Amino acid sequence: MLIDAALVMFLIALIFGLIVYFLDRYEKEPITSLLFGFMAGMTATFLLIIAKNYIYFVTPPFVGEPFFKAFFRAAFVEEILKFLTFYILFFRARVFNEPLDGIIYISMVALGFAYMENIGYALKYTHPYFARPGYASSLLSITLARSIPGHLLFSSFAGYYTGIYKFELKRRSYLIPLGLTLAVIFHGFFDYFLFIGKSAFAFYTVLINLILFAFLLRKSWKLSRIMFELMSSIEVPQDEIQELVEEDTGASFTSLLIAGPIIIGYALFLNALLFFILR
Repeated sequence: MLIDAALVMFLIALIFGLIVYFLDRYEKEPITSLLFGFMAGMTATFLLIIAKNYIYFVTPPFVGEPFFKAFFRAAFVEEILKFLTFYILFFRARVFNEPLDGIIYISMVALGFAYMENIGYALKYTHPYFARPGYASSLLSITLARSIPGHLLFSSFAGYYTGIYKFELKRRSYLIPLGLTLAVIFHGFFDYFLFIGKSAFAFYTVLINLILFAFLLRKSWKLSRIMFELMSSIEVPQDEIQELVEEDTGASFTSLLIAGPIIIGYALFLNALLFFILR
């Protein structure tokens, strides 16, 4: 059943979401804000599926179909969409208050994007796919090995450089394009190797991306620590401190327990819309 697939993939996305949450070392983000980013990523995927169904991409004669499909139709379009969702919703938000938050919030958007993308695959293959024994293990392998961690890692470049850009005193205009370019390159090579049947090279691409992610995360931790140390030397009014405490208290794991069924229901609702729109 599609509901079974949605539940399994939500649990996998939840695991990666908790990893992202605990990577936030110095000031945990409100869970409600993280869930909002997740659902925004789901919505972005929904809009992308609709758009791709009505837009016809012509492959240029000087590049092959696998290359064009991997780097433009998949990597470029998806990374731009994830970044715009993240930038529009969070760049000027109050919760984006340290360099590390760039990685945290774009990761949640990417997780929502990947979750909805996998639900779309499940919807596409609902009848013939789920009728075969062993469909659950196949679905898990697709989800774990490809979409969810892949989208998170690819987008981390754009999130990292956006976090640097926001908190620089003298902003360097090339930082965000640099982050997006790196995201597209790694995403593109990953898909390209899969399209031409070189799964081992796709794995190495993700492995290199994971190493770079750890490096960027460590640098973000250092920058955030320095920023909070500077802020700790500034006297903050007591009413502002109390307001921040109340905000943090209201965003507990209870929100996650309540939001789980809502997110799954929202995903099924979006896919029901897709079914009626694209049939």
